[in-house]
Amino acid sequence: MYQPSDRRTFDHAPAWAKVPQLVGCWFRVSPLSFLDSCLPVFPCVKQLTSQTGRIRWYMSNRFKNATIACFLLLLPVTVAKKVDFDEERARVALEFAATAYAIDPVHCLVKNRAFILYQIRLPCDYMKDECWGLIALTKKQIIVSFRGTKSKEQLVTELVESIGKPKHRIHAGGSVHYYFYSALRAIWPQMSHLLHFWINMLPHKEIIFTGHSLGGALASLASTIFVHKFPEISNRTHLITFGQPRVGNFEYAQTHDRLIPSSWRLVHGADIVPHVPMCVESVKRPISCIPFYNHGSYHHGTEIWFPNEMSDTDEYRICTGDPVNEDNSCSNSHRAFDIFDHLFYFGHHVSDYGNNGCIEPESPRNYTRKRTKLWSNYYKILY
Repeated sequence: MYQPSDRRTFDHAPAWAKVPQLVGCWFRVSPLSFLDSCLPVFPCVKQLTSQTGRIRWYMSNRFKNATIACFLLLLPVTVAKKVDFDEERARVALEFAATAYAIDPVHCLVKNRAFILYQIRLPCDYMKDECWGLIALTKKQIIVSFRGTKSKEQLVTELVESIGKPKHRIHAGGSVHYYFYSALRAIWPQMSHLLHFWINMLPHKEIIFTGHSLGGALASLASTIFVHKFPEISNRTHLITFGQPRVGNFEYAQTHDRLIPSSWRLVHGADIVPHVPMCVESVKRPISCIPFYNHGSYHHGTEIWFPNEMSDTDEYRICTGDPVNEDNSCSNSHRAFDIFDHLFYFGHHVSDYGNNGCIEPESPRNYTRKRTKLWSNYYKILY
């Protein structure tokens, strides 16, 4: 830490002569000690003023930590750039979102010219339902994928814990629904360590977090936690989810958007799952989702809405209207939702497609489209 060599000289020097030494308190700090002391000027000020007896500065640890945080905001940082939506990248992500459902993922990996780096399957709730995750490597990407809800029992458990337990606050900022946090906690520590190893070994590959349904929520939370811990990877990290529910509150949405600018939520038609848990809606028209002092649920990222069947020729809408992340002109414009649309993305029944080795089965199951009308006052009670 830089200290003036002669304090008496400094005290009696004219004001203009003190400027270089005060500036020195800011900049003459060794690089190794910078992280340990982000406030080189304050020890200088404390020493210099204590000699005159005019000012005595006492800093508590709490004040010092708060001040450090304030000055860190002034330091030069790498600002993440907003990335345009890439449909081809989204189609690649769906392949691996489906792969996460596969009991044996080898066939999907071979088809997509990838190989698996890590796979984990562990019970993640009190009903012993399993959460699955995998890390795969392709020529251009490291892909982290999570399986969606697999059974009715797991779905009921999600709903019960989302309704019955308060949201869990995370260190990155904001609060998330308890089931998503507890489910990720069961499998993420092991995945996180290995992912960190591989991104350091392969610094030029982009990182894609993906998942369908519950898998999308886990991918959202995992990407937020991971980039918050390693902010230097923000510019090469993408989140692409399919039929993802709302994960947390408005503060969490803001945190996620700041950490991961390339965040895309694909929504198929009238898919019901992206509309649960229910957001708090405004009383005034037009009816729209509002933050409600961070008590309600709120989406992050940019919605990509496919109003039709998601074929190769179907158009999609990039939803950047108001309110932010909850564009009223996209899927939120619906009041009648469809579970059928949740099962199919890019023409594939996501879980069956993955279990069949990422090729369409010769005899697909016969699915009957069932449209479920859930008016806002009704599902407000549920969620």
